[in-house]
Amino acid sequence: MPEQPGHGGDHADRGGTGGAAAPADLAARAGEYGQRLGWPTRLAGTELHLLLGRGLVGVALANPGVAEEILGVLTRRGLDGPVVVLPGSPARWVFLAGADPAVDHTAALVPPGVDLVRDQVALPPSRTPHGRVAWARPPSPHRALPSALVVLAAARLTIG
Repeated sequence: MPEQPGHGGDHADRGGTGGAAAPADLAARAGEYGQRLGWPTRLAGTELHLLLGRGLVGVALANPGVAEEILGVLTRRGLDGPVVVLPGSPARWVFLAGADPAVDHTAALVPPGVDLVRDQVALPPSRTPHGRVAWARPPSPHRALPSALVVLAAARLTIG
């Protein structure tokens, strides 16, 4: 099950039916993400968004099985980073990564079924119209983000 960062293994469900996070909880988590990880965030109703750009990008897949395989490839190589699970049918997994200029200039590096997210992504404990946002792999302040190029290479290895 996905984990919530900084809460010692607390678990959240993938797209469960629990209520919306309280505004104070969202604000507290925004502060935590900013202080612990240096991430810029924005509150929007029941959602807390990570603002991408400024060296951050998301690598998104709407195939949870393939996304789990990609995460396994990255983990075995010690190159895994945080992965957000956005609820829906199917759930969309977003690998958070460091932006890479090579990716910006070569569309061929992005395999079919994979999208780059460059604006924002919801973070736990957000609640979207489809359910709760969760972590497949929570962030760690002690680990650098993998580069987008590394995540895309793992995706190409997995997808073929």
